[in-house]
Amino acid sequence: MGLLSWLFGKKAATADASANELLRIVRSASPGHAKLQVSPALKPYVTRLRQVHAKVGSFAAAETPKIGQEIYDAHGHDGMVEVCEMIRSQLGGGPARDLEYKWNGIGEWRG
Repeated sequence: MGLLSWLFGKKAATADASANELLRIVRSASPGHAKLQVSPALKPYVTRLRQVHAKVGSFAAAETPKIGQEIYDAHGHDGMVEVCEMIRSQLGGGPARDLEYKWNGIGEWRG
């Protein structure tokens, strides 16, 4: 029995079930639970960017915009977005924001 059902009776059971389902959806979408997939053609870029981040501790390396330009040339803006979202899911929001900033001006990218 959920809290709403306990407080308000059976009429709240539907609301309680909906609240539990919403909580499940939110939890499954959080970075620790989501299993974001990247296109196979983009995986090497994610790997290279992770290596840059591991070596430097950020994306403040000359290689970062070069990788972004390679992605844009081969896969366009959507490819850059996909790679950035994978970095966000793997390394977190701070590193992803750093990457967005370092890619500013590549193609349509505005970081």
